[in-house]
Amino acid sequence: MSDHPLADSQLTGLLFHAACLVWQGKALLLAGESGAGKSSLAFWLASQGFQYLTDELVLIPEGKLECLAFTRPLHLRKTAAALFPDLLERGAQTDRSVPDEIRGWLVIPGQPDPDVDVMAAALHCIVLPQFLIQHTFTLQRLSNAQAVVALAPCLIRARNLPENGFPELVRLARSVPVSQLTYSSFDQIGGRLHDLMQSGFTEPPARLGDK
Repeated sequence: MSDHPLADSQLTGLLFHAACLVWQGKALLLAGESGAGKSSLAFWLASQGFQYLTDELVLIPEGKLECLAFTRPLHLRKTAAALFPDLLERGAQTDRSVPDEIRGWLVIPGQPDPDVDVMAAALHCIVLPQFLIQHTFTLQRLSNAQAVVALAPCLIRARNLPENGFPELVRLARSVPVSQLTYSSFDQIGGRLHDLMQSGFTEPPARLGDK
């Protein structure tokens, strides 16, 4: 099943290019543009006990706070796959990882139900990750306005939506915490995203103009 017909026919709700994982029944949405490190972080979180749903498409239906995930293997590019040699080797031995000589690795973390194409979970919070070499760890709650601006580029087929999805983005930003994450190693993250899933809050929202 291709994800393109789903994106082309999507008329209501917000369709994000994002990863989605679940912790204790609550969904964590990892949104961001290509190259931000969503898949690497999703794979690492899956190794830390999160349930992996997708790293491709997530639909949040209009007026709801629910993640409908387009379930597919996680794609790790070669540069990212180098971060997880032991995990990938274990995956390969259990036929859950498939090497792609051109693009990297396709990995299915955990043991998903092969008969389920779409999985759903209640949205708890949104994180916009950014991997930066030799960067200080930050996990900063965004203001509603900053969240709308940051999430807009992550939308797929926004032109299909009334006002390009802006009213729904505003509703989403007002309903769930949206945070910006920057990190240079997974050791910096530790259990902070587990804590985030417990509380839903990080540092107070940044003010417009703050660096």
